[in-house]
Amino acid sequence: METESKTIKLKEHYEVNIGKWIEKGWKIFWADIYNFIILSLIYSAILLIVGGLTAGVGLLFIWGPLNIGFFYIIINNIKNKKKRFDFSELAKGFDYYISSVLANILILAFLLIGFAFCIIPGIVILAFYLFVYIFIFEHNMDFWEAMEASRKIVSKHIFEFSVFALIHLILYFIGTMFCFIGIIPIISLVNCTIVVAYDELIGITE
Repeated sequence: METESKTIKLKEHYEVNIGKWIEKGWKIFWADIYNFIILSLIYSAILLIVGGLTAGVGLLFIWGPLNIGFFYIIINNIKNKKKRFDFSELAKGFDYYISSVLANILILAFLLIGFAFCIIPGIVILAFYLFVYIFIFEHNMDFWEAMEASRKIVSKHIFEFSVFALIHLILYFIGTMFCFIGIIPIISLVNCTIVVAYDELIGITE
């Protein structure tokens, strides 16, 4: 099975199993929980500082690169079985600056439109673009190639991926119930589950 974008292929034998993705994501997160919390704190602090100084406008220009950096760290640690995080790799996304910024702006615009009409379209759009940032650096795609590759793959199992995205939103909502402090570990946990889903369906490049 193959997408029309470059040579992205689904594994010959893959399983869409949300429970498995969450379980494996949790294990990755829990095995290095302290580093993941520090990573989420650094990520959140940068967003809060830049957002505060620019009335939110600056987020459009750093959120995408930081998301790439976050996924890069998770994947790099899985591939290399690192015992120690390199937090400086959070800046790795700036190597893909234009693509990550444009992807971020378009995804946010689509999400605003989707949630403006109804919650369900918003969740579906969120699901469509779960793998965009990973595709940008794992396969050196531009923003539109990555968005289309993610959308086409997710479309094959849109119901399951919509449930997956909804679970992420519920986790974030639970995090906000703890004075927003709970969001810190949730950021890492959610991203770990996305990496697991990507690896199960497509496979992390060597």
